[in-house]
Amino acid sequence: KQWYQRRVRVLTTSLPLPHALIKQLISAKLYHLSDVTDNVPLAKHAGLVCQTKIKEDVEKLKLSASHKAILLDYLRNHCTMPSFVSGVQEEENDLPPIVTFSAQLDALLNGGVHHREVLELAGDPGSGCTQVCHQIALDCTIPALFSGREKRALYIDCDGDSSATRFRQMGEAALAHLRKIAVSEAERECAASLTVEKLLTDINICRCTDYTQLLALVNVLCEECDYGVVVIDSLATHFRHEFEDMRLRTNLLAQLANKLHRLGTSVVLVNKVRMGEGTLQLCLGESWSHTPHRRIYLRKTSPELYTASSLKSPDKECSTVTFRISASGIRDLPT
Repeated sequence: KQWYQRRVRVLTTSLPLPHALIKQLISAKLYHLSDVTDNVPLAKHAGLVCQTKIKEDVEKLKLSASHKAILLDYLRNHCTMPSFVSGVQEEENDLPPIVTFSAQLDALLNGGVHHREVLELAGDPGSGCTQVCHQIALDCTIPALFSGREKRALYIDCDGDSSATRFRQMGEAALAHLRKIAVSEAERECAASLTVEKLLTDINICRCTDYTQLLALVNVLCEECDYGVVVIDSLATHFRHEFEDMRLRTNLLAQLANKLHRLGTSVVLVNKVRMGEGTLQLCLGESWSHTPHRRIYLRKTSPELYTASSLKSPDKECSTVTFRISASGIRDLPT
């Protein structure tokens, strides 16, 4: 429900409505869609938005008859779809967050990588971003019996850093962990029948060598995406140096951001950092900062120890946690 409430609280100025109508809504101090009709963000009436209630809300607005008709038509098409509203809530309840095998890092993410959420990882080379991406992609395939998502993962490799050997190493450690924590008879049978090959088969790796390949792949995913998570490592690679026309770059990034939000699944992407004006800056620019729901900055502090700092979060205070990256994968510090 948290995602749904955030999703519908959109700016009035972003709605595809006539400029004159938007101007009237702003003049009436109706800055968000939820200001137009209080029924939308609360998802009342057993999760369905009542068309009669929306019509009553629109009739109360001081708008011309033609503008009321346009607004009412928009709200009916986008906010009164029972199959959409109830379907989103049901799907969110059925799909658990993807854990990282580090309780500290999971807590920073409010439980893990959530469904329909864009998570951005940023850091210098060697900061652990690729390792975390490997772990998230692997953990997406964990059976539902162990509170996993049990869905395929797509790993889009833009840097050429994905490693089948590392995936297998993490997979063997994850399988051993599942067999160790299995308690019920069903869990023990599931863990016994599960193999590393089964986990790795559900991870698809796609190499993209330039931004045109990346954009084409995302376009295909927008048509149909049955993956539990889409990982892009690293998005900044093809948008950092390949453009002389910065306006084109900005437009393409805006289109890409819109499409990533439309995938209807978890998205994890990696951004790079650079030094600018004496401060640390992320490479994709200020306009891109509105795309991810969460932004985590990773840093290596010692051979196995890493810190993760939350730079942006919709539901958690920004803080810093420590975790380690061992041969087994992402883990907490030993107690």
